[in-house]
Amino acid sequence: MLLAGSSSLVVSTLHSNSFLFIVGVFTLYLVSTGNRYIYLKMLGHSQKPTILDWSITICMLVTGIVFIIFGIHHLLTHNNFGIVFIVFGFIGLRFVRMDIGNYKGKVKAKNYWLLAHLQRMTAGYIAATTAFLVVNAKYVPIALPPVIIWLLPTAILTPLIFKWSKKYYVKLK
Repeated sequence: MLLAGSSSLVVSTLHSNSFLFIVGVFTLYLVSTGNRYIYLKMLGHSQKPTILDWSITICMLVTGIVFIIFGIHHLLTHNNFGIVFIVFGFIGLRFVRMDIGNYKGKVKAKNYWLLAHLQRMTAGYIAATTAFLVVNAKYVPIALPPVIIWLLPTAILTPLIFKWSKKYYVKLK
């Protein structure tokens, strides 16, 4: 997944493709932070996040803000694809907010690291599924608006993330 995300950033830059750029950023961020949380089990106790952790989070912070700005620009020019930028921008910023809280030791669950891992790896799967659907949309027998194709995996799978997070949530004592 890291290789797929990295290669999509390179290709998106060479071919000026915002689709690949969004998928690349999200894939890299979600999979890398999902993996990092396995090693960040003691935040708030004896462990501090590394410069790598902060760098990944700050990159997503900047990218999330840029996505929202691009989304607003697209909507102002009557391009509905702006909705996709805005939705993914806010999703990214939500994860960034969670990262910053966790990095500062303000964890809300005993097993925050497991929840973060589960949420991000599943969200990485959503990004990959979205990429697959967008690339193969021309083969779907029903013509769906691009915004629907882009947001369908998020709409279907995000409730599962909430369900699983609730199921595995262990309160701090």
